[in-house]
Amino acid sequence: MRVPGASRVEETRQLARLETLKAQEKDKARYDSKHEAMDYNVGYLVWIFIPIRKVGLSEKLMKSAIAKGSTTKVKPNGLMARPGPFEEQFKLFAKFGDGYHEGGTITLSNSDRWMRQAKVIDGKNLTTADTSVYYKKIARTKKSLTIDEFRLYLEHIAKSKNLKYEDIVSKLANCGKPETTNTTHVENLDVVKRLTDPGRQKMEQCERSSE
Repeated sequence: MRVPGASRVEETRQLARLETLKAQEKDKARYDSKHEAMDYNVGYLVWIFIPIRKVGLSEKLMKSAIAKGSTTKVKPNGLMARPGPFEEQFKLFAKFGDGYHEGGTITLSNSDRWMRQAKVIDGKNLTTADTSVYYKKIARTKKSLTIDEFRLYLEHIAKSKNLKYEDIVSKLANCGKPETTNTTHVENLDVVKRLTDPGRQKMEQCERSSE
């Protein structure tokens, strides 16, 4: 049995569906006209959106957390981001040798130390002479680089030396804390103690003056 007005209802539904699709296309075109596509590499500093959900409460009405992190794995759409160790390593090596430094920028010498420890500088394909040239291209007249400038510096090295940027970042992120140089081995420790003992030195001075 045909329901009266059924065709009219179906026609209205189809019309509403078409109008909805048209509106979606217009919204997409308006968004795309203002949106700038972003490509993320491993190690980039990004903001991470962390939605807070509770049973029985609307997510739209709740506040969400925003946290800093760096990309350690990138999906094909380039939008995957999660906290990683790269910026922590950057801070450690940036502060190395200066207890008052906050670790926001890194000098060429500390950068080279980091790269040598990570085996990025191997003395063959990449040397400290190379890093000095590339560093100055980014730093210009500055003495140190921020973490974002340092990433540009690494990208420049990767491009110039035909290396993978992701491999460089991975080595730097996983090379461990800054290592101190090995201390010199002393053959005759007694002689060193005698020469550096203040009491012994004062006694020898008194003996020489009495002569």
